[in-house]
Amino acid sequence: MTGTVFFWVLSLKASFSTRLLLLALALSIVPFTLAVDALRLLIGGLRERRLLMAPSVRCPAGHDVVLHGGWRCSCGVVFSGSGLSACPACGERSYLMCPCGRSVRNPLRRRG
Repeated sequence: MTGTVFFWVLSLKASFSTRLLLLALALSIVPFTLAVDALRLLIGGLRERRLLMAPSVRCPAGHDVVLHGGWRCSCGVVFSGSGLSACPACGERSYLMCPCGRSVRNPLRRRG
């Protein structure tokens, strides 16, 4: 994005002082966007760590689903650890099943 802004400012048919002012404005915005991105990544990392270390999550009916133990991925690999962590073979973060039969959505699963 920054490269696009710089190119636009430099190719603008305006006086040198106007281009310089626009370039200064663009450069003053960059530290704030970097700080916002860093804060977003930090909060996301803390949230992920908290969920990975949690002993259990609740199903839609309110039952506790234990997260630590052995898990079978949809690709067939059996691994031990947190049920919310990614599969070591395919990287998929899948849904968990409650003993009552309801599925528990993995909050760490990426949408898209």
